[in-house]
Amino acid sequence: MWLALHWRPQVVFAVAPATGCAPAAWLAARLAGGWAWLHVQDLELDAAFKMGFLRSAGLKRALLAAERTLLGAFDQVSTISRRMLRQLACKGVALERTSLLPNWVQLQAVEPQAHAAAAAALRVRLGIEAWQKVLLFSGTMNLKQGLGVLVQAARQLQQRQDIVFVLCGNGEVRSELEASAQGLHQVRFLDLQPAQELGALLTMADIHLLPQLRNAADLVLPSKLGGMLASGRPVIAAADDGSEIAQIVRHCGRRVEPESAAAFVQAIEALCDDPAQRVQLGRAARQWAEATLSSSAVFDALDKDLQALVTARQPQGQPQPEV
Repeated sequence: MWLALHWRPQVVFAVAPATGCAPAAWLAARLAGGWAWLHVQDLELDAAFKMGFLRSAGLKRALLAAERTLLGAFDQVSTISRRMLRQLACKGVALERTSLLPNWVQLQAVEPQAHAAAAAALRVRLGIEAWQKVLLFSGTMNLKQGLGVLVQAARQLQQRQDIVFVLCGNGEVRSELEASAQGLHQVRFLDLQPAQELGALLTMADIHLLPQLRNAADLVLPSKLGGMLASGRPVIAAADDGSEIAQIVRHCGRRVEPESAAAFVQAIEALCDDPAQRVQLGRAARQWAEATLSSSAVFDALDKDLQALVTARQPQGQPQPEV
């Protein structure tokens, strides 16, 4: 807030989660005489109640009322998917104050051919043979991912010597996952990799895995999905039928029922046994990423929205800041 008063920016841009940062961002914008923009990465309150992390009806009413007031106070609210835009409208955010700002991908950092040698070296380091198929999850290991289903699937597939699961990341449930995977020779755990190794990690996979808890698919759109698609590999995603994730992966992977190890096993075996289909779906994934998730395209659109915001009208009750 002190920096905003000194610098007097035209726009103060806050990202939620954590929503707790939003009030200070709004106040900083108002004190600086600028615009307040809130970008919603996921609808954390809706997800918390739908997945049972919060249960009190009274607390739900209070928190959702506070959230509605907060959203209404911002001059502009953006989010990462069209379904989430509709959710914002249901919370009372006027259409003219919303915009779509999807998570972008540095496509050159996940170019499949450019990282082939590094991906092969990573396979060797993990003790994975060239003839084995790598099924990769990479991301934060927390409760809303529903990662236990992958260990269950690995247990059902332990007779398949040609399949290796790589679970990459850190988080609150990793120790529990490692304990449940004891004795599964085809499961490897890997710490979160440095950014410069991302291309090698993602292109090492033959198939990407995206588990989620039921009812979460339209409340969060995992940013990791963009990198998966950019790597040119098919994705098996747990999502409710008709959700935005389901629509994205229908041409470049497989949708399975959330929290179902059997559904993952069926989809995994079908793709592992059909290399031509994997190539076709992977090519479609890369094409979709190039068409919609390019960082230059996303930031060009954001730049236009920012320019329109600061030139169209001034914040209510505030003088127009100096350009």
